[in-house]
Amino acid sequence: MGRGRLYPNESSVNRSRAPKENLGKSEISKHQDRQQRLVIHGLHESTAVRPENRVAEDLASFNGLLNQVLPPGVEVKVIKAFQIGKKSEDSLGTPRPRPLKIMLESKDQIKAILSKKTNLRHSHKKVIFNRTTPLRKG
Repeated sequence: MGRGRLYPNESSVNRSRAPKENLGKSEISKHQDRQQRLVIHGLHESTAVRPENRVAEDLASFNGLLNQVLPPGVEVKVIKAFQIGKKSEDSLGTPRPRPLKIMLESKDQIKAILSKKTNLRHSHKKVIFNRTTPLRKG
């Protein structure tokens, strides 16, 4: 059988993402919120029992990464931080770290972090910074 070629029409391509001007106010705020989020994979997860202590330890780990990535004097303000998914263990019974989702004050802070993430290449080989979907395109 020969290979077919797919020619998507204009409506099927644009259906998945509406232009910003067609979004409602709540959708615009959701879009802006997504631009301020960063997901970090492989960062050591807190084992504290109380949620307040877990968040504090996770933020301390994130702060340690920032100190290695960003130059002194660059400030980053965290709005929200939480782990994504259920806790799980690997085949040896050790807990696997869940991704840490962080919402920062502005997308410029995220861009500053992502532009310097290669500084972690040697010290934290398993730590991966991941942008949320809207930032990947822009």
